Amino acid sequence: MGIVHNVTRQITDILGFKKQEIIGHKVRKIQPQVWGERHFKNMMRYFITLNATVIGIERPIFPIDTNGYLVGVMIFIKILPKLTNGVEVVGFLNSFPPRQEGEADVHWMLLNIKDGVVMGITENFYTSFGMPSQFTYGFASTSNQMTLDTICPELMALKGTEQIKSPAGNICSIDTTII
Repeated sequence: MGIVHNVTRQITDILGFKKQEIIGHKVRKIQPQVWGERHFKNMMRYFITLNATVIGIERPIFPIDTNGYLVGVMIFIKILPKLTNGVEVVGFLNSFPPRQEGEADVHWMLLNIKDGVVMGITENFYTSFGMPSQFTYGFASTSNQMTLDTICPELMALKGTEQIKSPAGNICSIDTTII
């Protein structure tokens, strides 16, 4: 389960992988490690309960590109019953809409709210702040993993986690001198 059988040009254009680098591999190859670890359990839960929580709903996700950076895309997932192959799960990806002129650049960071470990970042974190993807969860050894309290102590000092979880996001300074 979770083996990629076909890849569209959108996947190769958006993520930079060649078809042969993805076909035959688990979908976890293009997922941040934290999501890849949960993907199998979520799919098993669906096939056991048939309770679809994300199927048939377009939503934002952040797969990783060939350099290990998060890429913001919209995904729509469908289940296709096939007589020859059983059930196929198909995901259709589209890039986020381009920013409007004058809009600020958005830097995305996937964060484990419990321990502050940075689970993934977009490439503009590297170009803007010098923060490479190699320090994120799944790429770095446990001792080298980037944590939010190291690079942004003011954000971790917020009272309670509700402010950190805000859909509106938070504005903070990031100290990359330790990188």
